[in-house]
Amino acid sequence: MNLNYTCICYYCGEIYQANRSTSKYCCPNYNSLYNANGPQYNKTMIIARGVTGIDKSARDYLSSAEATEGLIAMALVIGSSFQRIMGNFFISVNKTSMPVRMFTTESGAGKWLKKFII
Repeated sequence: MNLNYTCICYYCGEIYQANRSTSKYCCPNYNSLYNANGPQYNKTMIIARGVTGIDKSARDYLSSAEATEGLIAMALVIGSSFQRIMGNFFISVNKTSMPVRMFTTESGAGKWLKKFII
């Protein structure tokens, strides 16, 4: 079995490897827990240094209710002015149901995310 996809668990927010891009849970038992209790609400930090572009279908998915389910805040860590321009465009065009903010350091992103108590 090839674990070619990096996924974020819909229940606990854990990042894990899966053999398909549509995998939703890092643990098989989480499907029943999710259906019984709903998601565990999490905040997330995405390290986006080195990303040079993102296509429309990916932008649409990342701002969808399915992709943001269980998240209460998202911090994007970027490394260049170009990424800031791309990020600002993404944030303004593809609205999400949670606050999204860009940072140049992980420590700044972490400090901001700590404001969101789970």
